[in-house]
Amino acid sequence: MEIAARWSNGDTNPLSLNEVEISGYDNTTRGVQSVTLTYGAASATFNVTVLKRPDTGNQNGTGNTITVKFTLLGDTLHDSDTDGKVHTLENGNLTTWIAQKSIAVDLNATVKDVLEQALTAAGYSWSNPSGNYIESITRNGVTLEEFTNGPNSGWMYRINGVHSLLGVNEQFLENGDEIVFHYTDDYTLESESAIWNEQGTGNSG
Repeated sequence: MEIAARWSNGDTNPLSLNEVEISGYDNTTRGVQSVTLTYGAASATFNVTVLKRPDTGNQNGTGNTITVKFTLLGDTLHDSDTDGKVHTLENGNLTTWIAQKSIAVDLNATVKDVLEQALTAAGYSWSNPSGNYIESITRNGVTLEEFTNGPNSGWMYRINGVHSLLGVNEQFLENGDEIVFHYTDDYTLESESAIWNEQGTGNSG
């Protein structure tokens, strides 16, 4: 890393790591971290991604892949406010779009990586303009997207039985993880919804 201080008069001088205070960085925890460098009264904040180190000594590469289980549950197009039919994972009345399958991915794969691999194999398309939130999935010419079935409807996912607060590109995986990516007509009726409301967030897909 090259660090420099730029002064108001236009001068710039290089700094060494021992001249700045580093906060927010933990090389033992995988994920996206917000790191702040402080030098006197000045500071700069940026994101870094901490990953697991691949095993370069493994000749067959098996130590650098993991296997997870993935399920996709969708819904029909309908207005849940009008017909009174609310389909949620919690209620157990969603439609299986992709039955549970095992997927092998890279050691540092995210939910996004697994989802894209599964959707591509199934011939489905999707929209993820931010890179971290799935807005819609199209199956057999039918597109199911956020707000399609009501004001609280959209895509989200559960990992190992718990809905994640992280976006699909932030949630790293471990070997054996079980992902259920699903639609919901009303996310407030899903488990853990109270936590999302406290944090001011909506769907975590």
